[in-house]
Amino acid sequence: MLVGAAHIIVVMNNALPTDILNFFAKYKESFNQLDGVAVASLYRVPSVIVDDANYTIWDTYEKIENNMMTLCEIYKQHKFQQTDFQINQFILQNENFAVVDMRWTISHTDSSPPNVFNTTYNIQKIDGEWKVNLVTAYSEKRLKKIDSVQR
Repeated sequence: MLVGAAHIIVVMNNALPTDILNFFAKYKESFNQLDGVAVASLYRVPSVIVDDANYTIWDTYEKIENNMMTLCEIYKQHKFQQTDFQINQFILQNENFAVVDMRWTISHTDSSPPNVFNTTYNIQKIDGEWKVNLVTAYSEKRLKKIDSVQR
C-alpha cells in the first residue's frame, strides 16, 4: 500500500499507524520547504543524535532549532530539490513509544546524484503528539558534517 509516496510496511503483523506515518510526512514536508523551525518543532527537549563520530545532546530547543535551520541552509546551498522516505522497519513498543528505521533520498536541482541514507528514529507520543527522542544516523557517509551540523 502506498500513501503519499511513503511506503507502509507490516512488521510482526502490525501496520504502521496512520498518526506515525503522518508525523513523518510532516517531517519530510518541513524539510521539503527548508523550514528548520518546523523540523525542530518535531523534536523533544532534550533529544539526542548519534552517528559514527558524534553523540550530541540537544538540551535546549534553541540548539535544536539552530541546528535544523543551519542544516536547511546547507541543503539549500547544495541545490536541494526534495526529500522522500521509505520505511524499512517499524516497532510499536506501546501506544506512546515507537522505533522507525527509514531510507531517505534527497534529490537536487542540478545533476548531482541523490543522497541516499538510512536513519533510525526513537519517537515518543507526548501530550498526544509524536516527538523525536533519539536519531541514529548510521549510513550518511556521503553527507559530510559541515560546521558541526548534525543530520
